[in-house]
Amino acid sequence: ERGNVTIEIMNSSTLEASCLEFDAVLVDAPCSSSGVLRRRPSQRWEITQQEVFAQLPYLQLSILEKAASFVRKGGRLIYSTCSVLDVENDGV
Repeated sequence: ERGNVTIEIMNSSTLEASCLEFDAVLVDAPCSSSGVLRRRPSQRWEITQQEVFAQLPYLQLSILEKAASFVRKGGRLIYSTCSVLDVENDGV
């Protein structure tokens, strides 16, 4: 707690049983990590086209939709990835 702000780190399984709403929800979505290839070059070989274009965007959207249900009316939903790919950012 800092000032009049309380920060809670929670996951959806904790929240499902509650009726809580928040002023702001940050979604740090799982992604291809394409934005960190310079620091982690081995990641280049771990990313598959199937994963990036067929699986991840649907998972990310699912997480984003679930998170949106916990945002109070007039609140903010913040979506974050470490990807530079449009399919994982604007595409979601």
